Amino acid sequence: MEAITQSPMLLGEGPLWHEGGLTWVDIAAGQVWRHDESGLRKLANDAKLTSIVPGRDGAFYATTETSFCRWNPRSGAIENIGGFSLCDPRIRFNDGKADPFSNYWAGSMDRACQEDLGSLYLLTPGGEVKLMLAGIGISNGLAWSASGTEFYFIDSLRRRIDAFDFDPVRLEISRRRSLLALPQEVLPDGMCIDRDGLLWIALWSGQQVIALDPKKRSVVHRLPVPAWNVTSCCFGGPALDQLFITTASIETPSDKAATLPRSGQVFRCRPGAIGLPAETYAPLGARQPSGALAFDPVERVSKNS
Repeated sequence: MEAITQSPMLLGEGPLWHEGGLTWVDIAAGQVWRHDESGLRKLANDAKLTSIVPGRDGAFYATTETSFCRWNPRSGAIENIGGFSLCDPRIRFNDGKADPFSNYWAGSMDRACQEDLGSLYLLTPGGEVKLMLAGIGISNGLAWSASGTEFYFIDSLRRRIDAFDFDPVRLEISRRRSLLALPQEVLPDGMCIDRDGLLWIALWSGQQVIALDPKKRSVVHRLPVPAWNVTSCCFGGPALDQLFITTASIETPSDKAATLPRSGQVFRCRPGAIGLPAETYAPLGARQPSGALAFDPVERVSKNS
């Protein structure tokens, strides 16, 4: 397992493979990072974004702690969209992802990680924000089946990976069922899905990524990660055969920090699976892109030779 970063993230999250590179956020530091053939770059220093998805118009869409937005990595401009904002100071947005039908889903969480104050929302291409689920502790991993009609979701405080039926016309989820429950000392965090339908799930305080077969409701692979808190993962690389894994350095127990000095790094490996391309959010009326999106760094950390 190879680290692609040189220094640890505080809370690396939301890895996204897009346009030949990996982009992710460090939520606790308020930073956005990118790694590609030109090296490692910091794209933003004080963006305070919690998730990022590519737009079909060539833009980036994101969530701040309180709203959906359009984010320009070149200028740093953040434009609120959807006319929606979280008003309760006890909660903030967390993980988010686009679905196969061009919607942008994102959930909120209790900042204290104690109560079920969070909710799950969907931003439609038309700009409407729809409440999908309430009573969530920490809204986290999201994934969809190949058809898009089965939705997988993680509420970390419940320590469960759940499945729902999803009606993309009515924009409704139903028939909630549990696929896997984890022990008290481990929290499921971010996740992604591979071409064969396996769910790859990062385990906070678990030092690993697990692969869950949702049909059998059983873990079929365990991938050790040299970090105490593993936060999320996604497939990338030219053949989508590399698994990129984000981790956190915060909340690593003092007795584990010495034995796991790479906590907070971003890793990549080849687990023997092939992923799927990232889905895009497609706002109605947006112009098609005229070229590749520019990723101007606020700091270049390393340059590949």
